[in-house]
Amino acid sequence: MKKIVILLLAVLCFSQNSFAQDGPFKFGIHLSPGFSWLNPTDDQTISRAGSNILFSMGVMGDYYFAENYAFAGGLNYTLNQGGKMTYNTFGTATFFPDSQLEVTNFNIDSLSSGTTITRQLHYVEIPVSLKMRTNELGNSMLRGWAQAPVFTIGFNSQARAEVNAPEGSAEKLNIGKDTDFMNISWGLGGGVEFYPNDQQTAITAGVFFQSGLVDVTNNIFKDGQDINPSERLTNIIVRLGVMF
Repeated sequence: MKKIVILLLAVLCFSQNSFAQDGPFKFGIHLSPGFSWLNPTDDQTISRAGSNILFSMGVMGDYYFAENYAFAGGLNYTLNQGGKMTYNTFGTATFFPDSQLEVTNFNIDSLSSGTTITRQLHYVEIPVSLKMRTNELGNSMLRGWAQAPVFTIGFNSQARAEVNAPEGSAEKLNIGKDTDFMNISWGLGGGVEFYPNDQQTAITAGVFFQSGLVDVTNNIFKDGQDINPSERLTNIIVRLGVMF
């Protein structure tokens, strides 16, 4: 994680030094809490049992090709995506066939129906979108903005799981080999920008919705057969940042 934070700071410093003068480029930083959960495609086998509180930090940049229209991008590190799921497999199943987990008090490779798994997934993310903003709203020093569509490519940097099964419980399991390396999502967002002193520095706040397009989990095996349920990430994120 330290290397990723250093990378984000380096990107911000380079951006500031390269584009400090007035121009079409705007750069900033954000710290963003939110909620994350997994959506199953097979609701007879899998049911949602809870969500995660996530936290995202990163740098963001806007390139204005017109006064109120920009291409927006960034580099984020988002922690603790995922959620809690209950698996009703009607028998025993293997949930992490590739991770080669070792648990001392029960057989992690044969878990019964009713098993609950909480996944905690960290991603390095690259979002791109079209951004639109309003003119100043009266004399309020506020501008409204919207971003749509927002496409995000995420690269998994860490995957952990907590298992609660009839056979026993375990936590902090490394399930990286049973988590897809890449996640792709689409979404949209909107909010306001506040210019307290000038037209260069802005405090920005907004809400984003992200919906995953791909399965982030590997396959589940029951009785030696791959039942292959799909689980996709969904996030709601409150973005708080400063643009320079």
